[in-house]
Amino acid sequence: MEGFTKIGEMRVSLLTVNVIGTLISIPVLLLFAAAELLLFRHSELGWRQLCYFVAGFGLQTIMHELFHAIGYIFDGGLRWNQVKFGVNWKGLSPYCICLSPIALPPFRRAALLPTVVLFPLSVALWLMFQSWWLNLMAASTLAGAVGDFIIFLKSRNYPPNLFIVEHASGAGGDLFVAVPEQSR
Repeated sequence: MEGFTKIGEMRVSLLTVNVIGTLISIPVLLLFAAAELLLFRHSELGWRQLCYFVAGFGLQTIMHELFHAIGYIFDGGLRWNQVKFGVNWKGLSPYCICLSPIALPPFRRAALLPTVVLFPLSVALWLMFQSWWLNLMAASTLAGAVGDFIIFLKSRNYPPNLFIVEHASGAGGDLFVAVPEQSR
């Protein structure tokens, strides 16, 4: 990459993300289920609500990755052709990655953007409509952010003047430093 020199990498295995995500998801789901029963005492599990959840979960997944792209583009200065959407089938993980160097501060903000937007929205919808499937959507929004939080926390170990280019094979990517114009 012209104008940048690779200095290392920041990686988290998808297995690690999935294990930690599973361990965190169980108490999150139990907490939200308890809140649903205490607040609204709903217990009906109909096919219609299950279909709503499946459709909502698919839409939420797409929106989650779209918010990463929005962060990369509007905060990180990338263009649409510099981001890539896909699914890592080995890790069962949908992704949106930056294909060009992005500075770590906007990268960190883009990592958290889906949760900052979607979690409060999903909780508000659950409280307004008082439906168990919306409760499960709120819980899954939070549980689905585990990998993003891990990447955010890991990236805090690196100085803000670095840039990152992500890889679809795992969470994280290659780290770069910008080369001054006169050094090229």
